[in-house]
Amino acid sequence: QLIAKYSGGYAQKNYDNTYSIKWFDNTVYDIEDWENFVHGNQKPPINVLILSTGDTEDNVKYPEETPSEPHELRIEDDWNYIDRYSINKNIYNQVFGFAYTPITKLNVPYGLLELRAGQKISTKDIEGNDIETYISKHTLEWQGGDYEDVNSWSSSIEIPELKDTSTNYSYANSVLNKVLRVERTTDKNTGDIRDLIQETTNNTEKVTSFEMTLEKIEQEVSYFDDQSQAIAKLTTAIEGIEAQIGSITDTTVIANGINKISLENVLESEVLFLQIYPTSEDLGYLNVSPKTFLSNNTKLTSRDLILTNTTSNNAVKYTLPCNLYYISDEVKDELIVDYEKEQTYVIHRVGINAETGDKYSLAQETTEFFDYKGIILEDGNYSIKMQSLNTAYIYIRCLAKNLYTSQYATKVELNSSLKLTEESIIGNVDKKITLINGDIETLNSKITQTSEKIKLELSKKLNNTTFESYRTQTATEISSKVSKGSIISTINQSAESVKINANKIALSAGNIIDILANNTINLSAKNIAIKSDNFNVDGSSFSWNATNSSMTANGTLKATNADLSGKITATSGNIAGWETSKDTFTKGNFYINSNGYTNIYTYADIIILQEMLKGNITYNDNDVKHYDLNNDGRLDSADLLAMRLLILGK
Repeated sequence: QLIAKYSGGYAQKNYDNTYSIKWFDNTVYDIEDWENFVHGNQKPPINVLILSTGDTEDNVKYPEETPSEPHELRIEDDWNYIDRYSINKNIYNQVFGFAYTPITKLNVPYGLLELRAGQKISTKDIEGNDIETYISKHTLEWQGGDYEDVNSWSSSIEIPELKDTSTNYSYANSVLNKVLRVERTTDKNTGDIRDLIQETTNNTEKVTSFEMTLEKIEQEVSYFDDQSQAIAKLTTAIEGIEAQIGSITDTTVIANGINKISLENVLESEVLFLQIYPTSEDLGYLNVSPKTFLSNNTKLTSRDLILTNTTSNNAVKYTLPCNLYYISDEVKDELIVDYEKEQTYVIHRVGINAETGDKYSLAQETTEFFDYKGIILEDGNYSIKMQSLNTAYIYIRCLAKNLYTSQYATKVELNSSLKLTEESIIGNVDKKITLINGDIETLNSKITQTSEKIKLELSKKLNNTTFESYRTQTATEISSKVSKGSIISTINQSAESVKINANKIALSAGNIIDILANNTINLSAKNIAIKSDNFNVDGSSFSWNATNSSMTANGTLKATNADLSGKITATSGNIAGWETSKDTFTKGNFYINSNGYTNIYTYADIIILQEMLKGNITYNDNDVKHYDLNNDGRLDSADLLAMRLLILGK
């Protein structure tokens, strides 16, 4: 049927179950006898074609100028995927002048085995009037007997009358401008109902549809134009309800035209794309050759493109890197400035004879690259034109001010959906942003809710880096996960415990952090560092056990390579082989007490003792204890003698 519509014909099913594309032909079959014959009056030749979508004024007409006495052929269809404006003329040329006599019933007692739909028959009616007309349906019925005997068959012929129509030709166009289509389609066999409202203009389409079947109800609203599209859809079925909303927005602004163009709502940024080519005369400086003759009417031209901000009156000048030559619309040079590729180049299709200055068409186009120089514009509206030439075609594309201005996005795609079933609710929101540098940022959030759990998912992907976070909550557990590529942190919480797993964990408080446990706090790490102005451990016992140091709960401290300074108080122990008692260090036969006295005497001690005995040095009980070598409880000459003998080793 699709091919038949485009060709302006009809699809015929053949006896061998194949299909052919046909049109009425002038082969005439004479019918001499019939049993029943009911016909109408002959219809005038067709001189208007209407391609309609139904009982609405969504009509495509040909020819554009309506005849004074229109006799139309109206073809109604949904015309899905078919541009009626591209085929209306071909179909009109096919059906123009077509005339017929409608036949309700024509029964022939024998078989017209060679007759095919689309051909002509000739006969006389009951009043003897000659009837010659095309037919659209021929049915053969076998009556029994020899298949090749025409008398074993009977023929039934029809050509239904095309219904009278009253098309309002003021709403029918032969060229596309604006079309409003309203239709309802019903299928009584399946019970399907479909409503459609569609408005189409040259660059905009709005569609609202409603479809109802025994299994579901589906509604959709959509909008499309040059820079954006949006769709909202709601589906209701026994299995659940699903809603979807999506949009794609080009966040750039485009202007094009010849000579002077306007560009509105520009965001401060570089021009994304610029295209310039001549339409009738060369763009650039005068091409001087040995045969060039300068007259009084010779005018100097420039290669400057002037972009004037009509808001601030500031102007930006861009100079074309070379001349652009013109021979015809097909043979012309073309300048491209591409921000995304950071390229400036000219496609040369025209050559110049250096001696004569004559232009000629190049056998093969060439591309010449120049240093890329960005064209930076400020916020505002712009008027753009070549400074001295008014025949240049200019196309320019820039960033526009929008909700995503801070991200310098050129395209934004948004989608959201909500699906409700008897067991779950699923909500999903997506955003895809194409940035000015070509990078693509994708963001997604999703909520899944059932009677057993709620799951929240978020993700962000920029180039090759993916960020993801999840949170799942049930009646007995809450778990969360955050990841950046292969780096992952998790938290799992139940009534019995909380587990935190991360590469780094930071706890910060402006005043106090309290960590409380009824039993045990375990810290396990390769390194533990504690920095504090005042470190205090308060408890009934404190202990540790490390490779080079340990302390038991009862206060026994062991350390290897300990470096201690300040005051140390001890009643017993061993330090580097020295035994300690309450007030004495002892090593072998040598000791030193808390007063600094030892059991090693020198000649200096003899002098000190002599001065004590003379009364020149006052001594105390500790001195008596140290120098009373004969242990008689006092200092005298006997102690002095004993000291001399001790020093001499006697």
